[in-house]
Amino acid sequence: MSLTLMTEDSSKLGFTQDGQAAEYFKNAIAYLQGSGHAKQCIATVEKHAVNTVVLVAKDCFPMFCHFEMAKVHGFTSSIIVWDPVGLISARNDQQSTYQSPAIALLHEIGHAVQWIEKSGWFISKVGEAMTGNDEAKLAVENDNITTHETPVAKELQEGVRKDYNDALAGAQLAEAKKYYKTPYPLLPLAHK
Repeated sequence: MSLTLMTEDSSKLGFTQDGQAAEYFKNAIAYLQGSGHAKQCIATVEKHAVNTVVLVAKDCFPMFCHFEMAKVHGFTSSIIVWDPVGLISARNDQQSTYQSPAIALLHEIGHAVQWIEKSGWFISKVGEAMTGNDEAKLAVENDNITTHETPVAKELQEGVRKDYNDALAGAQLAEAKKYYKTPYPLLPLAHK
């Protein structure tokens, strides 16, 4: 079916101009096309019988909500929530850095691919994670990082995480902020 942008009133999602969310989404998808693995992930989601919509919202917690969960709440598609300026700390060899917001979008697309290709396992683990089972959550997250996020980040020459809990802190985080440059165009996002 499709991987499409969910249209909403821009001001409710933290944007100051109409069209900013669409522009961020378009730029991120264009950047991800530089990775063969990302292209495969996007194609898998686009070919699936269930639509996946992407809600672009500033300063939000990114997530993937699979169709079975979304339909309980009245939705007719799977949903990805993505922050177009959110960064994930990572390492590029020994250099502290960030992954681009596009890699964060790919991470959520990776969850959609997990749901499509390993549906029973994915739904079971997500259900366990929702009851507070951290081991189940980490199984899903680390599988996604190993199978989708890391190959794409390497193909695009971005930093990688060794696992879901691999976060920079203190001096490493300051170093990452000092040296990081987003590898594709971002529009300015001013808060009202």
